[in-house]
Amino acid sequence: MKHLIALLVPLLTLAACGGGGDAPSTAGHGSIQTKVSAVQLTVASPQAPSSSQIGPALETPVSQLDAALGCSPDLDQATRPPILLVPGIFLNPDNQYSWNWVLELQRLHIPHCVVRLPNEGTADLQVSAEYLVHAIRQMATRSKHKVQIVGSSVGGMLPRWVLRFWPDTRNLVEDLVSLAGAHHGALLADGICLPGCQPAVFQAKPNSNFLRVLNSGFETLPDVAYTSVYTRTDIVLFPSIGPNASAILKGGNANVVNIATQDICPLNVAENLLAGTSDPVVYAVAMDAIQYPGKADARRISRSVCGQIGMPAVDPASVPLRFAATTAFFSAQLALQPKVAQEPPLRCYASGSC
Repeated sequence: MKHLIALLVPLLTLAACGGGGDAPSTAGHGSIQTKVSAVQLTVASPQAPSSSQIGPALETPVSQLDAALGCSPDLDQATRPPILLVPGIFLNPDNQYSWNWVLELQRLHIPHCVVRLPNEGTADLQVSAEYLVHAIRQMATRSKHKVQIVGSSVGGMLPRWVLRFWPDTRNLVEDLVSLAGAHHGALLADGICLPGCQPAVFQAKPNSNFLRVLNSGFETLPDVAYTSVYTRTDIVLFPSIGPNASAILKGGNANVVNIATQDICPLNVAENLLAGTSDPVVYAVAMDAIQYPGKADARRISRSVCGQIGMPAVDPASVPLRFAATTAFFSAQLALQPKVAQEPPLRCYASGSC
């Protein structure tokens, strides 16, 4: 644990300087149902459109969308919903999920896919959303089951954009589990974007046009079960405490739950990156949502998880080095990925201009 605390120091320093940002039971799981401007912002669909609608045509070439999706060999023979792992900003499936979640899903024989978002997740999120739309459709078609999505930070928020503007995906998604999801943005992004930053960082600012549209009218939909697991010691998503914590989803009632790691383990000190990789409490909540119908229930989770260092498939001795390597990659992408001077304009389907 001393090693983990020591490794948090570089990330805390980065945040202070303006850097940072991003055989189970299958009972009850469903199969597929056949079938702006910055000055004056309008929302294309204040009411949730019918799931019989398809949504805007994808502009990204299919060859690129196909190349970005990597799936386990058992996807086509799935006997349960497959899981789509969506990385956070400044990360990719290799450094975020290959040493933890992928190993765990392999151990549990759960079919799964990972999606690599353009520019390590820092490109215009409206472009990245097309990668998720394609991934969901392909996985549902191949597996003949609905998809369960597990996404970290911005990767936990982005699927909500997909569900909002591509209504057909609502019949294809069973769960959205966000790990420290940036549902209401991060104040840290304001500092990073002086004078310029990556497109996705602009869109992760709490007052961005992207998030205004995403959270207008409704944040969740009745067709999907939402579990937002977050940590009150998150130094990237701020605020991280109280009813207005960035990761908290509002509305939805019976199909939505927000669970802080400290609700289960009061002394848990996971921050954003650890929550999105190997924190055992975050993992336990996410797996509860995956294993049982509907949202997670903190009452089902054994408090013995509080004494663990990492999720089951992760070698505890490897956590410090893995965490350090992921942090280093994250920091490098913050400096290297292409930057822009302002937030990308909203696509016409989101601004209501088409």
